[in-house]
Amino acid sequence: MIAIKMKNRKTLITILGISVITIVASCGQDNKGGENTGSKDKSITSGKCYLAVYKGDTALLSIKGTSSGIEGTLKFIKADWNVDNGTIKGTMKGDTLLADYNFKSHDGRWYRNPIALLKKDGKLYLGVGQFETAWGRTYFAKNVPIDYDKGKYVFDEHTCP
Repeated sequence: MIAIKMKNRKTLITILGISVITIVASCGQDNKGGENTGSKDKSITSGKCYLAVYKGDTALLSIKGTSSGIEGTLKFIKADWNVDNGTIKGTMKGDTLLADYNFKSHDGRWYRNPIALLKKDGKLYLGVGQFETAWGRTYFAKNVPIDYDKGKYVFDEHTCP
């Protein structure tokens, strides 16, 4: 039998503990309840463009279905001409698109935030929710509902450029 020094044993226990926590945390992020994770919504698979205007701000959204979900671009043009521009990648869960928005902000920095868009009456409503960060990744808080009535942006279908 190999004897492990006390210092090495503490390191080994720490590494094993972190590994177990990582595995448990990733298991909590799986698809529960048999929800739709692909793009079964035929109105999105062919590609759609949407436009939303709130006060002096404009948002342009272009999405299409892929074999792994939904992908597209999202651009916010603010009234002061600041622009946030990036890509989205996510999945449909019922009538809701849950995606990551990877974007370059008007300040030149790159960010990744979750977004949620509720499809209702031919429109997409951008939801507002509480964020949590775990392991360097931002998510919507699990026990706090996403509010689609507080969202500033309501996207109407628009002709793609």
